[in-house]
Amino acid sequence: MKSARLFLFAGLLVFMSGAVQAQSGPDRESPWSLEVLYRSSIPGLLDTQDDIFEQDDSYTVHWLTPVVTSYGVRLRRRIGRSWQCAFGLVPTRRRYKAEVAWELGTPGGGGSPDWIEGQLDWVFASYGVPVIFRTEVPLTKKILLGAGGGVNMELFPTNSTASDFIAQDSLQFAFDQYTQRVRWLRTALEVELGCVFELPDGSGLHLGLQLQRALGHWFRAESYGRLGTEKAEVSTYLSGHHWGLDLRWILP
Repeated sequence: MKSARLFLFAGLLVFMSGAVQAQSGPDRESPWSLEVLYRSSIPGLLDTQDDIFEQDDSYTVHWLTPVVTSYGVRLRRRIGRSWQCAFGLVPTRRRYKAEVAWELGTPGGGGSPDWIEGQLDWVFASYGVPVIFRTEVPLTKKILLGAGGGVNMELFPTNSTASDFIAQDSLQFAFDQYTQRVRWLRTALEVELGCVFELPDGSGLHLGLQLQRALGHWFRAESYGRLGTEKAEVSTYLSGHHWGLDLRWILP
């Protein structure tokens, strides 16, 4: 499955490169260009979480802001003098972390601990198909200011699970995390802003920021603690919001 996805991604890259080459001519500038992009979120903002809908007073969970990284390609076409339309394929990885704490009392007798803490890490993968309209205006002879917006449709092939075991005072505590996609296809609004620096070889380097605002619930997060017959549970929804750096190499 992994090799098939890599083959599909490589094929799309070759197809887009061929489209750009086909549109180029010796006497005219092609309206098509190819963007190779890398994006990384900046945690700390847009850490939104809906109200917890299932909880245990003795079991607390803090889901941290995910670190979101994306890479991929976009094919864009110039429309008129300053407008563009861009679309492509952008695989995305969300690295989540949850801090859990469980107040147990004395489940195993007077010598057992009454408080245990743990941490869970997991990755949620998706494939985005952005459709963006943007414009670029000159700031200097070699620098353009660009801004755009549109939609990003993300496809989620699987759910994600994570587990951890903590041994303390001859007892073994189990923590389980289940992150489920609400639907296999979700939509987000996307805004991007940055500068394009024209390079001597005719290509361009884009440095800027990208913000994504998810529409509706994206992930259902369920966290469990287990010790023998005792079980605790906390569940909530996690959003698909993030914002971060937007780096792109623009090939003419």
